[in-house]
Amino acid sequence: KSRSNARLPKYLSFECNSLAWIDKAVALGYRCFKLVPQAKFMCDEGGGGGGGGGDDKTDLKWRHRLWHSGPPAEESLGVDGTRTWRSAEFVKTQIRSRFCIHSEGEVGYFLKGPRPFVEHDFAVLQSSFPIESKDEEQWYDVHAKLHDGNDDK
Repeated sequence: KSRSNARLPKYLSFECNSLAWIDKAVALGYRCFKLVPQAKFMCDEGGGGGGGGGDDKTDLKWRHRLWHSGPPAEESLGVDGTRTWRSAEFVKTQIRSRFCIHSEGEVGYFLKGPRPFVEHDFAVLQSSFPIESKDEEQWYDVHAKLHDGNDDK
């Protein structure tokens, strides 16, 4: 849908399950991106810390039950360990190096067609998403920001 008459939020964040979603964000006007690793924000089963810092009082404000999403967009660190915003193409390159790409399409179209089977250390499963992390213990969010003219690429 066209959002030309609507006011867009400055930031957009979504789980990295499809390359097509980055293209949709670009179509909406987002030009600055980060690929943000999420596994370190997972809490232990008791809801406390775990996975890299859930006990830190700073992290608690982002926690939700057994997981939390980490710091908000400006404070989040991308896979390169910096807070630098990148272009959509740069982030797609980061994704391609960390993900198995089964399809360039959207999740809905992917699920309607034949899906590949993926071997994991615990089972062989049919893929649920067009792209998936090569590291079974890691997942990623994509943070997007409307370009304000002051961002690095």
